Amino acid sequence: LPPPSASPSPPPPSPPPPSPPPPSLPPPSVPATILNFGFPPAAPASRPQRALAALDLDEVEAAVIVSFADGSPPVNVAAEQMYIEDLGDSRVRVTIVQAEGGPAAEEITARAKQPTFLERMATELDVPKIDYDTAPVTISVAIAPPRP
Repeated sequence: LPPPSASPSPPPPSPPPPSPPPPSLPPPSVPATILNFGFPPAAPASRPQRALAALDLDEVEAAVIVSFADGSPPVNVAAEQMYIEDLGDSRVRVTIVQAEGGPAAEEITARAKQPTFLERMATELDVPKIDYDTAPVTISVAIAPPRP
């Protein structure tokens, strides 16, 4: 027992106040390739080819993957890296985000600029021709964080 003249021990310190939430950070940014395709009106062909209206975005996605893989050198991209938008008026935008461990966005862009890429796309989609509305470019895009 402590002697009666000893003062009682001080109360334990109170816990620190909670930290304020961290400031909102901008979403991370990653390199990406942007491809803007235009499907010109079909010219009379020796064999019937399908109309653009019959195409769907899943088929465009599959054609993009095959056309990149078929190049020299092949460039492997996955569906998970792509965002495809129907811009209307026979135009499609494909954004391919650089994936960890995959080819650099600059490699993807360089491959997309090769004439054989568009030729293979047209063959895969069974259309007479595909052109770019604008040349393929590499940009930086913000990736939204996953929702909790």
